[in-house]
Formats: sequence, C-alpha cells, structure tokens
Amino acid sequence: MNDRAMRPSRRSKRLALAASVAVLLAVIAISVALAQADLGGKLRSGQNVNVPAGETVATDLYVAGGTVTVDGTVQGDLVVTSGTLTLNGTVDGDVLAAGGTIRVGGTVGGDVRAAGGQVVVAGSVGEDALLTGGQVELAVGGSIGEDLIVAGGQVTVAGNVTGSVTGAAGTYARTGQVGGSDDVQIRQTQSPFDRTPDLVGDAIRHFLSVMLVGLLALWLAPRFMAAAESAIRRRPLATAGWGLGGFLGFCLLLVVIPLITVLVALVLGLLGFLGLLGFELLAGIVAVLGLILAFGFIGFFLGDAVLGLALALVVAPDREAPAAASERRSLLTGRNVLLMAIGVAVIVIVTSVPVVGGILRFILAILGLGAVLFALRWHSRDRGRPPTATMEPAVS
Repeated sequence: MNDRAMRPSRRSKRLALAASVAVLLAVIAISVALAQADLGGKLRSGQNVNVPAGETVATDLYVAGGTVTVDGTVQGDLVVTSGTLTLNGTVDGDVLAAGGTIRVGGTVGGDVRAAGGQVVVAGSVGEDALLTGGQVELAVGGSIGEDLIVAGGQVTVAGNVTGSVTGAAGTYARTGQVGGSDDVQIRQTQSPFDRTPDLVGDAIRHFLSVMLVGLLALWLAPRFMAAAESAIRRRPLATAGWGLGGFLGFCLLLVVIPLITVLVALVLGLLGFLGLLGFELLAGIVAVLGLILAFGFIGFFLGDAVLGLALALVVAPDREAPAAASERRSLLTGRNVLLMAIGVAVIVIVTSVPVVGGILRFILAILGLGAVLFALRWHSRDRGRPPTATMEPAVS
C-alpha cells in the first residue's frame, strides 16, 4: 500500500487521538474541580439537594441531583440538572435548568431557560423566559418581565407577560395578559387512522428521495455502492451485526454527548468562563442534532438505496457489472438504475404496511446501516489502490 493509501488511516488515528485527549482533559478538569475543598458551596450534588430558606449563596450555584429544592437565596446564577427542581426562593441572576419536572415558584431576577417533561412558572421572572417541554405552563400569579419563547406539546399562559409570546405548540391556551404580540404557531397533529389517505403520497415521496440519493451515490461513489450492496448479498449476517453495533453506538453517543456537554459546562462555570456556556451548550445541541440527521440519512435513505440495489441483484445478478464499473469508475447505467428502482419500490411498499411495516423498517434500517459502515471501512482501507478486476470486497 502506498503513502496515499496510508494517509486516511493516519488522519483517522490522529482525529481519534485528538478526541480522546479532549475527553481526557475534560475528565481531568472535572476531577480537579471536584477535588477542590473550598468551592464556597458552588457545586452540589446528590440524590436530594436542598438550599433551605435561611441560606444565602453569594455566588453562582451548580447543582446535579435527583430532587433539588431551592427555598433560599442564590445571588448569582443557578444551573441545575435534576429529575425534579422546585424553586421557591430567590435567584438574583439567571436560571438554566434541565430535568423531568421543573417548577419555578419563587423570584428570578434575570432570565429563565428551562427544558423538561413538565415546566411550570408560577413565580416572577424579571427578564426573558425560554421554556420547552411536553407540558409548559405560566400559571396564574406567574409573571415574566420581558418576552416568553416557548415550545411544547401543551402550552398554557394563565399569567402575565410584559413583552411578547412566540413559539410553537401542539395545543395552546391563553387566559392571562400579554403586553406585546402573541404569535404561537399551532402544530397540527393527526391520528394514525387519519393518515391512511396519505400513505400513498408518503410512499411516493420516500421513493423519490431514496432514488435521488441512490443516483448520486451511483454516480459519485461507485466503489462505495459496490462494496455496500456486495456486503448485503455476500455477508448478510455480518452486515446486520455491523448495523446493530452502529445502532448501539448511536444510542450510546446520544447519552454520552449530553453528559459531556453538561460536565464541560460545569467546569466552565467553575473556572469563571460564563460567557462560553452558551456556545458550549449550542455545540452540544448541534452535535446531537447532527448525529440524529446522519443516522436518519444513512438508515432511511442511503441504506434503502443500497438495499434496493442489492435486492434486485439477488434476483437478477449481473456478473459483468462489477468489472465494467471498475473500468468506467461508475455504476450509473440504465440497468442498475432500473434494478435499484425496482428494489427500492419493493422496500417502500413492504415498509408502508401498518404495524408490520414498522418492524420491517427497523430491521432494514439496521441492515442498511451495517452495509454503509462496512463499505466505509473497506473504502477507507483500500483508498488509493488502483482499480482491480472486481469492485466487490473480498470475503474473509
């Protein structure tokens, strides 16, 4: 293998090493922060964390716990991750909270940014409130000094908002006073029974989307497509194993990325870099969204294109196609396009069947993900090698 073929592998190793070092530094920083004996009560954790009514925290407060109750006074900002947060006291600064149930019944001098299953503001917020959750409520007696930005399934505004209300909700009820504009978009929801007339339209749209992705892949990445569809036909069990491993890795990253984001946020707060908190949290959100988008694209579009081509080649094999593709460096032929269209159509039809289609959808997504991961591994390993007589990876 020449030097060009080695470069992708070295680059990947360097990126992996850099990521590992970054995580290690974050862990070390967290360990050092937690090991400090005199933090002035800034960092608190435990199953039950309580700031009693007679206590005043003169600095910012960072809390991680199962049940968090703040009846006292926090003169700085309050940052909380918990199962349940109950704020009955006073926070002079801002509140940043994430948890299952969040209730703000006290007084907050700055902004409130909260995300949870149920978010209730029954107290006074001096500036803006950004709230998101399954159920979001500005209760009777609650007030927001500036604007309310909201996103939730059920949104209720029974208190007073000095500024404007904007956002999106599944259902929205307002009985309180809003000083500015009220612009909450209602997301229309449908029962699964009401979606029956749209099944054909959804299937057609999905078919066209998959074909577009597949045509681009046949044109721009013929070696990759040949390796991916060959993996499904030659090694279906191993390919499914790759897909299952990729799915488990995806689920693990969905847990690890928010955890690292919260831990790094705590470290930045402890070190005094409060201005970086917003950017760091935004980076974590973007990373999670990017991961979800990548998984959806591979599992439901690129994977379906690969599966459709592989399925058609099982029924109508063409032994000359790989060698011809090697010479042309393209699989974009009329025969391959037709075969892929037939295979994708079969996949779209069987996965559109109610109930059973959902199960098949998951199985095929795992198989398609495995084929893509297998092809990426083979492609990165063999990049830079001259074309051979066959495009299909060797079966070991």
